Amino acid sequence: MDNYKWALEKLKLTLNECMHPRVIVTDRELALMKACEIVFPHANHLLCRWHIGQNIMKNCKQTIRSKYDWNLFQSAWKVLEDSPSWISYEENYKKLQTLLSKYPRKSFTLIIFYTIFNFLYNDYQTNYDRDPIPDLNEDPTRHSLFVDLNEEPANVFDYILETNHFVPPIVYSHRLFVDLNEEPVTNPLLDDIPDIFHRYIKDLNNVKSDGNFEFRSVAVGIGRDENMWPLIRQELLQELRYHEHDYTEILTSRGFKFIWDTMNFSGTGFAPIDKWMSMTDTGLVIASFYRRPVVFISMVKNVVLSSTCFPLWSGPHESESTEPIVVARVGGSHFINLFLREGYPILSTHPQWRTYRIDRASAWEDVYSNRQLAFEEYIRSRR
Repeated sequence: MDNYKWALEKLKLTLNECMHPRVIVTDRELALMKACEIVFPHANHLLCRWHIGQNIMKNCKQTIRSKYDWNLFQSAWKVLEDSPSWISYEENYKKLQTLLSKYPRKSFTLIIFYTIFNFLYNDYQTNYDRDPIPDLNEDPTRHSLFVDLNEEPANVFDYILETNHFVPPIVYSHRLFVDLNEEPVTNPLLDDIPDIFHRYIKDLNNVKSDGNFEFRSVAVGIGRDENMWPLIRQELLQELRYHEHDYTEILTSRGFKFIWDTMNFSGTGFAPIDKWMSMTDTGLVIASFYRRPVVFISMVKNVVLSSTCFPLWSGPHESESTEPIVVARVGGSHFINLFLREGYPILSTHPQWRTYRIDRASAWEDVYSNRQLAFEEYIRSRR
């Protein structure tokens, strides 16, 4: 511990008092944790999510031998880690407990899991309950992650949660507008997009046409690089696996298998047609996993064949962003991502959503009701 303590003390000398760390993340190196408590007593200690995952992979798989159960467990764990609110965290924790109920609680390998998990759980509870707006009359060392203490953080996650997700910058392929006073740049792809949306388009992202275009468009829509489409496929498979019973009821067994098969592709080169995304049912899966609405825009022979999919398992207050992911079909079989200005009309809701959503998810329609009415008026005017 002495070596760690010496190194941390030297580090402390290079920092102004207001820069002392408020959160320290380690791999559960006990000597380092002890040294951190001594040198930075005001800092909260968290465990690294990646190292926790490695411990689970190494130890718990010996007990969870079934491949199916192991995949369910991994999906449930990831959902738990990514819980955006305390309410959803508790719900996801109960689901994980139910999943593990058939395994002995005192199993040696699962003792490791529960020990790690309870440590993480307690830290999450301690930090999540903290008021996200700092009291500037308190000890300044408690606000150590902010240089400007008068600046309010965007949300609680900005300074209390550690994440290992890499989010590349958004890549824009075509910029159609410079500002609201400038005429839009002519683009042939606009011919396949209903004219009601044209004046709202800020950016049109024409992703690579390789059969993965829908998944590329979703990647761009959530702020990732389009080349991360394989991760989008895997995350959506996790969502299907974790809620298999629910989606089987929503989509029927045949529909579930069809959508599963379209997502289950990791090859190189052009994705075959049976691996292309199925609109619009897949939108329910996308919306539910990323906790954001998904708007599919499609027009065939001047007939608008589109819908909006809201998250099934969460409400707007549980989302880091409520901005919809907008995917448009153009050229018959190609898909692109659109970034639209605030206030654009929202298409009608997917019919299955109202039947199968949980109660608190109903608030999504309240948020967008006026914009959906505007779209309905547009459709009536075309008849």
